[in-house]
Amino acid sequence: MKNFITLIPRIIYLTYKIITSIFDPKVPLKIKMFFLLSIIYILSPYDLIRDIIPILGQLDDILVLLVAIIVYKLQSFRKSFEKNSKETIIEGEFRNLDETNEDENKK
Repeated sequence: MKNFITLIPRIIYLTYKIITSIFDPKVPLKIKMFFLLSIIYILSPYDLIRDIIPILGQLDDILVLLVAIIVYKLQSFRKSFEKNSKETIIEGEFRNLDETNEDENKK
């Protein structure tokens, strides 16, 4: 039960990030449409496997939700990878702080 309680904030944060990514202009339109279509599929009464069948009916909805989350994670991973792939060169000088402290103590 304790593990489930720690999972709730993560689920809320992931839901928030997915909703904000739908309104983000940087996210491609096909990703947005995939999210919206998966939400419509989950909420609609017409499924590939009817919800009347006890376990299989809900299993296809869960599968669509998991695929939507995986697509979001891959999209966010790709976006963070593109940000990190740009190399930034910072010029500066290097000095060892331990040596400067020893020099000051000798004086």
